[in-house]
Amino acid sequence: MKFFGSKARLRRWIVALLALAVMLPVGYFAAREFALPAYRQWRESKLTRMTEEFMAKGDYDNALLTARQALRRNQRSLTHWRLAAEAAHAKNVPEVIYYQRNVVQLQPTLENQLQLLRWALQFGAYRDALDVIEHIDPAAKQNPEFHALAARTYLALGRPIAAKLNLYSLLSLRPDDHAARLNLAEIELAEDTEGKNSGVRQTITELSRVPELRLRALALLLQDAVQREDRSQAAALADQLNAEPNLSAEQRVLVLSGLDVGAPDRAAAYRQKVQDEFAGDPRAVVALANYYRRSGSPLEARRWFDSLPREVREDTGVQEAIAAAFLEWREWARLDQAISGTQWKEREFMRQAMIAYSARKNGRLADAGNAWRLAVIQAGDNVRSTSELLALVGRWGWQSEQYDLVWKLFALLPRNESISRQLIAWERAQGHTANLNRIFARLSEFSNEDPMVRNNFAYTSLLLNANLSKAYEYARLNYLAEPENPFYVTTQAFALYKQNKPADALALLESLRPAALTTPERLLFRALFHASTGDVTGATDLLSGLRSAGFLPEERKLLAETTSEIARLNGQRGQDQRLVALNTRGEIDRTKGWLHLLPELVQTSATMDMQTTDSLMAMGDLSGLAVQLRKGAWGDFEHLRMAVTAYAARQRGDASSARSYWRTALGAASGDVDKLRHLEKLAASWGWQGEKVDALARIFDIDPGNRAVFAELMDYNRSAGRTPELVSVLTAYLSAHPGDQAQRCGFAYYSLLSGLNIARAYVAAQEAYQAAPTDPQSRLVYAFSLWKQGRPQEAWEVLESLNGDELQLAPAALIRAAVLADMDRRDDAARFLKEFDTAKALPEEAKLALMVESKLKSDSRVSGMNY
Repeated sequence: MKFFGSKARLRRWIVALLALAVMLPVGYFAAREFALPAYRQWRESKLTRMTEEFMAKGDYDNALLTARQALRRNQRSLTHWRLAAEAAHAKNVPEVIYYQRNVVQLQPTLENQLQLLRWALQFGAYRDALDVIEHIDPAAKQNPEFHALAARTYLALGRPIAAKLNLYSLLSLRPDDHAARLNLAEIELAEDTEGKNSGVRQTITELSRVPELRLRALALLLQDAVQREDRSQAAALADQLNAEPNLSAEQRVLVLSGLDVGAPDRAAAYRQKVQDEFAGDPRAVVALANYYRRSGSPLEARRWFDSLPREVREDTGVQEAIAAAFLEWREWARLDQAISGTQWKEREFMRQAMIAYSARKNGRLADAGNAWRLAVIQAGDNVRSTSELLALVGRWGWQSEQYDLVWKLFALLPRNESISRQLIAWERAQGHTANLNRIFARLSEFSNEDPMVRNNFAYTSLLLNANLSKAYEYARLNYLAEPENPFYVTTQAFALYKQNKPADALALLESLRPAALTTPERLLFRALFHASTGDVTGATDLLSGLRSAGFLPEERKLLAETTSEIARLNGQRGQDQRLVALNTRGEIDRTKGWLHLLPELVQTSATMDMQTTDSLMAMGDLSGLAVQLRKGAWGDFEHLRMAVTAYAARQRGDASSARSYWRTALGAASGDVDKLRHLEKLAASWGWQGEKVDALARIFDIDPGNRAVFAELMDYNRSAGRTPELVSVLTAYLSAHPGDQAQRCGFAYYSLLSGLNIARAYVAAQEAYQAAPTDPQSRLVYAFSLWKQGRPQEAWEVLESLNGDELQLAPAALIRAAVLADMDRRDDAARFLKEFDTAKALPEEAKLALMVESKLKSDSRVSGMNY
């Protein structure tokens, strides 16, 4: 059968098929290139019109839904990102930040960035706000609004210095911006904890004359006066603020606080007035309840709480404020009643925290744990809620919970410097190197260009043997950028050591200045590098007296490795000197050694190294003694090794090294009276008076009530003419014996003589005189005090009836001469001055005598008389 029927029909089919083959690609191309884009444009325009119509009608839900539908089809549509942001802003939802962020990515103009910054601050999204600030258009430096928004951001992040810098920039652009001046003054007022900056208070006072800032300025001044308990200022400012119309509840409560401080007689009536007026306003009730929680009468507050209308007491804010007051007053039954059987909506995390606190205080630890976990869950990722919980546990002293919350806040706000500093200090104190590395790794994600962050990450990574390639890279980059920075040099040297280049590491580290090489960590690394290059003596000297307190566990491990390497190298050397000393023990005069000078307990506990050095000293072999002392630490007797090393150094004429070793010995014994007594005995036996006194001073620091040590220190310092040291010793002694009036006189006299603690000395001299007005010593010191205050006539009235000439404490003749010289009684003054014995005088007394003599000579030349 013929399918096509004829040849003509076949040709027609072939032509049709050929035409179709040509038309299909052409049609596909036309549809793809023209029809489909046109349809998409039409549909997008339609969705745009629908979104705008919904916006015009106020139907923001459908407007946002339509905009999102368009964005699913076209993520590059700036129009729909902008419309979505406008709809979300109209709905007042935090999603507006997400939409505006995409607007900025597509069109990074300054105005779009500022809009994102405004909305980020509105919803507390400080991470986004900081991102905008760090990547802002350079033109923002000349934009006053940018600096105002940046200052707000930095304040919220706990960075007042950065906030102040932006406020300075704002005021340079807009000098008449009174609000910015007040913001800056508020920061400076908060920094002035001691109340010394009168200028900032004057600035706020001037700004209080600006009508729109008056309430806020007066409130700041009043709050400051209340904190400083300035009665006159508190009362005056309270009256000024109270005279202003339309005060908020918080401001009226501040007025009440001011009256409490400055005018208590008027505070009670004002308090009753605000109680009556606030009773029906939940917000006002919260303000007054917070006042009662801090400073009011719990009895009065409870009565007022119970008198509040039922609908007010059922308000969530009121319930929280009342519960907080009961918690502060430790009224557990009332607290449980206030927090049970209710829900606090978005403040539920706070209710659960109070439940946890009450349960823990009442011994219900399981309930406390469950409630606390619920509190953390309810707080969620809300920075403000988490910060409130952190403040609570900080006041309650809950260490583990505080630790967990700081980590949570760090995860939410890794760029908040106050949080990261707190966390770093915490983990450093606990010795958690891995956690420190986690912190620095997280910080480096946002601050990869910060060299100190890179250095800390590199250093902790090297300690942990983790991320070594990145650590090597960061260490090298930092070192090349700042080759003289000791921190970067240390990390780079450690990196070289990790790469099996100890000689290069040592050369690099020792290129630092001497002052930078004295830190414990760098002493450790120098010892490690010396030991790794085979220099046992150098490594041993560096480890002498080095303490591992404050080291991270991995650093202590390096210290142990260094000590082991030194011991291994020493084991390879002969023990000739030790064998000689031991073999000749019976032929040595032990009284020429040093062990016999110490208590029997030390002698019986002496190690082989200690006995060997004792033998070598007795033999007079100073060279062998020096070698033996360098062979390693003596553990708990390290202070003795350093002392004997100091002795060996002095015997070979190296006084500088001897002093350095002795100071190290004192440091090794610091805090231990028995060890310090060992050093005192050695110094006394070797005739080292100054070193003996150094040891006694350390003992006295531990036990300032020790009268025997006190007397010895006073005798030495008096004979050496060290008046400031006399004052220091007396200050410590009087802290343990405040009733010793004789030594109080001494404190007053030596302080007045040396010009130290003048105000305290005046008081001490007067108190001693009032306690014993007939005591010659107290009378003499009091007279000296009056003369130092420029009151010679009164001083002479005290001195005139004083019997006796020279007293043990102060030279009466010199003081009489000084007083009489100021009274123009030159003959009498000269007579007493001749009686003064300069041979026994302190340097300050001799100087005073010269001053009086000079005055008398000057007066005699003026009057034409001869002396």
